[in-house]
Amino acid sequence: MAQLKWNAMEGRLVVRTPYSPQLVEALKHSLPPADRRWNPEVKVWSVAAHQIGPLMEVLLKFDPAIEVGEDIPLTIQAALSEYITQCEDRVRRQFEEARMAGMSKA
Repeated sequence: MAQLKWNAMEGRLVVRTPYSPQLVEALKHSLPPADRRWNPEVKVWSVAAHQIGPLMEVLLKFDPAIEVGEDIPLTIQAALSEYITQCEDRVRRQFEEARMAGMSKA
């Protein structure tokens, strides 16, 4: 399970995940180098707050269970909540499209 916390001193998200080479590649591909940093001492990613959408997109592909720290600022929590709602809507639409496609074949 990924853990998402807030580093108030840097104003950045802190992400801890189980190691996965595929996840590392996805993070590197989805987030610009200036907006992501790996901290080898504590084994966490530091990510710019404005990258919450792309970050969540990557994390949710690998594990839908994400522990979100209570220290995340309200503005970022709101963006996170909006992003989750958009994901749910997209999944609903895809499900409905697949259902309709299945009905048209019958």
